[in-house]
Amino acid sequence: MRLIEFLKSRVFWVNVLLAFFTFVLVIWLALQTLKWYTHHGESVIVPEIKGMNFDKAVVKLDDLDLEYMVIDTSFDPNKSPNSILDQNPLPGSRVKENRVIYLTVNSKTPPNREVPDLIGKSSLKFATIQLESRGFKLGEPIYKPNPDLNSVLDVLYKGRSVKKGEMLPLGSEIVLVLGNGMGNTKIDIPFLIGLTYSEALAVLQENGLTIGALVPDASVSDTTSAMVYKQIPEPNFGDQLRIGEPIDIFIKSTMTQEEIDAIKSTFKVDESLDTGDVTNALSLPK
Repeated sequence: MRLIEFLKSRVFWVNVLLAFFTFVLVIWLALQTLKWYTHHGESVIVPEIKGMNFDKAVVKLDDLDLEYMVIDTSFDPNKSPNSILDQNPLPGSRVKENRVIYLTVNSKTPPNREVPDLIGKSSLKFATIQLESRGFKLGEPIYKPNPDLNSVLDVLYKGRSVKKGEMLPLGSEIVLVLGNGMGNTKIDIPFLIGLTYSEALAVLQENGLTIGALVPDASVSDTTSAMVYKQIPEPNFGDQLRIGEPIDIFIKSTMTQEEIDAIKSTFKVDESLDTGDVTNALSLPK
């Protein structure tokens, strides 16, 4: 009976209400304290620092109460040294103060790359692929007399030869020394006038020369049987060509023997040789 009367008493209900309000107050204070401690509702917009100089980027982050950490370095020759290459979180993201922004910075010094084995067994195409895949740049090639066209004779860096396995900075300009398809050996210019086109090609091949421009006149319908009436360079005495060099030939449908003899008469042929041999040595013109 006394318990029931106590539960119905004013004192009991006053204590119950006081306990309830005390509990609510404690919960509210705890939540407010937690919000204050964690800066609940406060955020910072991550700025765009990609491309900025590292020192300037750090100042900007400090002004916004953001932390930073460099997690990687890389090298991009097209970007300024010590500039920001990447950031995480991305620009425009909302983060809390003191959030760490992770940075990738462009190295001041390019890493080294190994020069591949190219000399003596590489073509220009193969050498280009090998060098560019390693991050090197190709300068204007230098051509030197050599029967193998575009074969790699030497690899140059800043004017000096480099060997396979040598380490050079990424982005270095490499200059290739290539064969020009012509040797150092020189020969007298053969006399092609009066020959058919097919005969002239055979003479050029026998002498290690090539055909340059082929200039037919309006009368030519069959190139193979057309006859050479002019050549450049002309077979002047003492003039020579390197192996692999070209001769331009001019052709027309027919030539009379008188025309051929008239042209030949402007050149004195060595009498010790068969005048019918189109590769005869030539002496001074009359």
